[in-house]
Amino acid sequence: MDNISKLNEREEHWGKLLKPEYNIAPLGGSMRGYKHTDEAKENMSKSHIGKKQHSEIEKWRRYEKMKNNIYAKGQKQTLEHIESRAKVLRGKPKSEDHKAKIGEGNKGKFVSAETKAKQSLAAKNRAPISEETRKKLSDAAIRQWNNA
Repeated sequence: MDNISKLNEREEHWGKLLKPEYNIAPLGGSMRGYKHTDEAKENMSKSHIGKKQHSEIEKWRRYEKMKNNIYAKGQKQTLEHIESRAKVLRGKPKSEDHKAKIGEGNKGKFVSAETKAKQSLAAKNRAPISEETRKKLSDAAIRQWNNA
């Protein structure tokens, strides 16, 4: 048994025996087994409002979320694989049913003035649409208008 294990064992022993008032951790050497109060959880949550996560943490969270998805079938996916899959899906045409589901999900959502301004700026900075594309869009809008 090494010194740290022995120290932790003794800390647990004396903690159980003496039940000190200020020692909140039930196990020696760690906070394992301690439950934060609802008030403490609320205070911690409030302290993080408005703080931006580090990009590495965001990548890790995205990785954790994706690796546990239903398509993984128990296999752990690398961050590179997740990013390559996302890259393939970006810009892929969606079926009318899929578009309808996305529309339903977005109904009633509030868009802030700041977001609208960002969207407007992005639209103004977009490359101009070619005459060929403009014609296709116009024809599609006319077809949709006639079918409605």
